[in-house]
Amino acid sequence: YQNQIIITCRLAAQQFMFRGFTYIEVADFNPTQIETFAQKWFVATAKNTEEGETKAQQFIEQLQRRENLPIRELVITPILLSLVCSVFQAKSSFPTKRARLYQEGLEILLVRWDRARGIQRDRIYRNLSLPDKIKLLSQIATITFERGDYFFEKNEILQIIADFLLQLPDSDSEPEVLRLNSETVLKAIEIQHGLLVQRARDIYSFSHLTFHEYLAARKIVASQDVAELEPSLKQLATHVSQPQWREVILLSVSMLKDADFLLLEIKKQIEAAIASIAKLQHFLSFLEDKVSSLKVPYNPSAVKAFYLCLFQNRDLSLAISLDPKLAAELDSQLALDLALARTLDNAIALVENPDIKQILNFSFALELENSFQLTPAMNSDLQNLKSQLPDLGTSKEHLITWWGTNGEDWVTKFRNLINEHRYQGQDWDFDPLQQKLLQQYYETHQFLVECLETDCRISPEVKSQIAL
Repeated sequence: YQNQIIITCRLAAQQFMFRGFTYIEVADFNPTQIETFAQKWFVATAKNTEEGETKAQQFIEQLQRRENLPIRELVITPILLSLVCSVFQAKSSFPTKRARLYQEGLEILLVRWDRARGIQRDRIYRNLSLPDKIKLLSQIATITFERGDYFFEKNEILQIIADFLLQLPDSDSEPEVLRLNSETVLKAIEIQHGLLVQRARDIYSFSHLTFHEYLAARKIVASQDVAELEPSLKQLATHVSQPQWREVILLSVSMLKDADFLLLEIKKQIEAAIASIAKLQHFLSFLEDKVSSLKVPYNPSAVKAFYLCLFQNRDLSLAISLDPKLAAELDSQLALDLALARTLDNAIALVENPDIKQILNFSFALELENSFQLTPAMNSDLQNLKSQLPDLGTSKEHLITWWGTNGEDWVTKFRNLINEHRYQGQDWDFDPLQQKLLQQYYETHQFLVECLETDCRISPEVKSQIAL
């Protein structure tokens, strides 16, 4: 009676209340606890302590890498951390494709742990093969994800399970038997490996969004029949601008034996979103002309992305991902245009809200001839325009008044100078919808590049077609 006893189980498996026990729910692991768990796990499963400590250190080091952030987000519970440790133990590395990690993890959850521990499951669920179990889970994931349901009612899942069981050979179609069998299968999934969790009374979700997304992607790409697969991929491509579908698309791209069709469909969706907006089409044509007028040592798509961002958000990440050389010192032409764009922004901000500190910063930024080799004509026009500005030695009140009265006219002249000498800077005056569509155009292209970086299987011909 003096023994200290700890009983642990999943929430779904708790059916009794034991007298004298204090009930608590275990919180998610923090980073320190993850490391502690991993160190103990690898030592406990190794031949000797030294080997276990070495493997644990390798695991922790690789887990901290930037590309493994999705795995770090996954391993906040003991069962999922154990799962990832098991996958890592075999090869001393994480699979290069996250989809492979999830696949191996599911096999461990669904089969190998039970086999290793000699556990026999409920007859109905035990008789389902591993492919059948994954197909069923994928069916649940796809139907609920397409509805946008991360939480779903018990009756919805039971209906999906019943429909699946009816498709199996020798299934009993008698309604009451089918209902009971569906209940048994759901309970087995919930208790035995925790992929589905009851969050509230009769309200379920997948234990982690990662499994929901992976299983939905797996169902989409599972068909070997082109006539069946291509419509599914076309439908998937229509979600390219929806953030909640991001991981499903990335996983699908990485799992396909040939990603050409899906990537081309994504590109079509991106272009179609702005195809009917004449002003945006004119702007993209302007970008093409600007890029073709330059002689710079970069990928043309990267240069186009560079100029696209000058008119949007100054985010150079897309340009750099298309050509890493842009992360180094910029070619003088691009650097000049970036400086002009920033200076123009400063001038516009001054007109809207004159401030003495901004006036001084703008004056320093306008000394472009000290940093760049301007053409004689451009330098002459710039000096003429600078001569129209008030002397910085005058009073603060005079400077602020001048910008409030004359600033807008001066900015127009400065914009015209940029247009004349650098073929950029015109005020496109996009309305809110056009701005939103243009930002979406930029972000979806950024996502398309991310798809290409998933180590997907794509032909060189298609890769060249989906450039910006």
